[in-house]
Amino acid sequence: ASQTIHILNDEGTGNAINLEATAGSVFVNVDASDKRFYVDSEGGADIEAVKGLSLVNASAAGGDDITITQTGANDSSIIITAAGTGTDAIDINATAGDMLIGKNGAVEMIFSPHGTAANEKFSLINTSGNAADAIKIHADAGGLQLLADSTTHGVKIATETSGVPITIGHSTSEVTIADNLTVTGDLTVSGDTVTLDVTNKSLQDQLIILNS
Repeated sequence: ASQTIHILNDEGTGNAINLEATAGSVFVNVDASDKRFYVDSEGGADIEAVKGLSLVNASAAGGDDITITQTGANDSSIIITAAGTGTDAIDINATAGDMLIGKNGAVEMIFSPHGTAANEKFSLINTSGNAADAIKIHADAGGLQLLADSTTHGVKIATETSGVPITIGHSTSEVTIADNLTVTGDLTVSGDTVTLDVTNKSLQDQLIILNS
């Protein structure tokens, strides 16, 4: 049968309806898998706790999601703030699948934690933007380090697409190659001076053209 319990206070102000338990708990239970628990406020809504707060969704099938949505085309935000002092003050953890930040299929950051090292990956992708700075990493004050500890995989720059132009440094920059340098294509040097300070110099070409 359709039954409704309606609690209404249409004149009171402040805490017009107050549910308070000074010793035990307040338990709200919807004991039916096809029903929902609704909280609807025309104003704001606050949930406060002191000993901890848990929001748990015991998913039974695909699509049983937790969705947090900010609607309305206004200057409004979703803000997550933590005053904690630990190294995990804000902890976002996916124990099985990936973590996606951004618009899926456009600009996205994907974290893929995995129990197998070869499958644990991180990617930052812009599939739609075509500006010169479609992805930009910029340190205004400090430096920028790109490091790889693997001596097998190393660091690769623009190796997937043929003909990609690569520019290193400003027109007045000093570029340092700290160890060996191998050039498999042509080498063009444009400048006033070429200085070679080596112990041994080996030229394997049969033809050398000067001042052509």
